[in-house]
Amino acid sequence: MVTFGKIHDELYLGQCMGETVGEVYRPMGTSFWRVRFGYNPSIDVKYVNLIDAKKAFENMCLRSIEDEYEVGYD
Repeated sequence: MVTFGKIHDELYLGQCMGETVGEVYRPMGTSFWRVRFGYNPSIDVKYVNLIDAKKAFENMCLRSIEDEYEVGYD
């Protein structure tokens, strides 16, 4: 469902259901990772490692799918 395409060591494009919707990147000269999902960049959260940043992207993608289809419990 969520996949990442590596552009280079500090930039990964994130795809949700086959559509590119954001990126996980490390700003030049820093030691932390950031996530950009959709048109609205995420809140100013810095991730220590790539694994945490990718997991955050995955959670954002799943949350957007739930909002779109209004998944709920009866």
